[in-house]
Amino acid sequence: MNRIKELRLAKNITQEELGKVLNVQKAAISKYENGRVEPSIEVLKLASKFFDVSTDYLLGRSDSPINIKSVGVLIRDRRTELRITQKEVADFVGVSEATVSRWESGHIDNMRRDRIAALSKILRLSPLDIMGIGNNDLSFSPPPASPSKEKTIRIPILGRVAAGNPIGAIEEIIGWEEIPKKLAAGSTCFALRVCGRSMEPRILAGDTVIIRQQPDVDSGDIAVVLVGGEEATVKRVKKQKDGIILVATNTTVYEPHFYSNQEIKDLPIQILGKVVEVRYKP
Repeated sequence: MNRIKELRLAKNITQEELGKVLNVQKAAISKYENGRVEPSIEVLKLASKFFDVSTDYLLGRSDSPINIKSVGVLIRDRRTELRITQKEVADFVGVSEATVSRWESGHIDNMRRDRIAALSKILRLSPLDIMGIGNNDLSFSPPPASPSKEKTIRIPILGRVAAGNPIGAIEEIIGWEEIPKKLAAGSTCFALRVCGRSMEPRILAGDTVIIRQQPDVDSGDIAVVLVGGEEATVKRVKKQKDGIILVATNTTVYEPHFYSNQEIKDLPIQILGKVVEVRYKP
């Protein structure tokens, strides 16, 4: 199963870490990747969900993991959300406006790697999102151009939070943000200013993340997590039976870190809330 190996390496995780996701031993992952053993149906389902590809792709029945139509919609919607024109995208990536239009229509076959990298940068996405194997689940909001008639509430910006190695979470108000009342969904919300590079290009240093306060999140959500009771960090949370993995987008500066259920209790590891929106710095 060379595709399992390719996808694992694309996420920059070890065989042992993938084994925890799929509830198998490291040796089993090695056998899957070497083609010596076929994964069970349950393992295939877990791998398909974790890598966000079809089981047909994992089994070699399909040559492309990309849902072309959905990636085109993602490109169009993110560009619109960031208030960027097709011309601005075209100039940044180095292609024509017509090419950008074709991409947004779903015609993205054989997109060059340098263009994937440039497109992901201007759209504030992971290259994996452009390739159709990412897990894009955040709302991005540029600074408001004019006052909105939509009902809003005012929430505090509390200190800073690291997108990298955890730093101290300082609970002092350093500013205020207004958010749509419906975004709060009846829950307490607050904002945190991000520093560090581990969530690039999705979340950059200086961006503000909007947090919906909640003690737990679903596996795959991006959350603000307290480590040791005093240090806060922004990471994607991957849940396992025996613990959790905190995963960065930019794994060159922060490798996935596993915490056992015992460590979660002892340190402790505490989820402050779910990141529901990112507001990029001007």
